[in-house]
This record gives sequence, C-alpha cells and structure tokens, in this order.
Amino acid sequence: MALTTRQRMLLHLIVRRFDREANATYLDPVILEDELAASLPELAEDIDVLEAQGYVERGHMMTTADDETVSLGGDDSWVLIPTDSGILTAMGLG
Repeated sequence: MALTTRQRMLLHLIVRRFDREANATYLDPVILEDELAASLPELAEDIDVLEAQGYVERGHMMTTADDETVSLGGDDSWVLIPTDSGILTAMGLG
C-alpha cells in the first residue's frame, strides 16, 4: 500500500526530528495538527499505518546510564522510532 502525501510528510518529520540521545522522536500532537493541517485522530491513524507498514516503531520508556527508567514524552503514542526502512523512504531511497 502506497503512503499518502500526509503520511510521507509525517514520516519526513519523524526522521528529521529524531533525537539521537533519546533514540526516538517525540511529536507534539498540538503543533503537529497545525503543521500538517489534520486532526489528531487522522494523524494517529497515519502513525498506525506507518507502524503497520514497518516505517516506525512505538517508543515507550528509556533506561538511563544509572538504570533509571524515564518516559520519553507525555503520551507514548507520540514517541516514535524510525526504522531503517522509514529512514530510507524519507530520504527517497526506499
């Protein structure tokens, strides 16, 4: 199944905003609504599609060097990790 234009834009944002230190991307849903001119349910559905097709994985918790577990963001559904396939596709190589 081909990605829609909005799904491609979302994937580009996920890859571009990837934080190497946290090893994840946190998307602020309120800002994302304005950036992509879509409702939260539509964006959540797009993320589900990207995950189902193997472009991203959900990020949940992170363990620090002190073995302390911390949350990567408020709502874990907006914490994402792009896969190799997702990165290559965002770069136009996949």
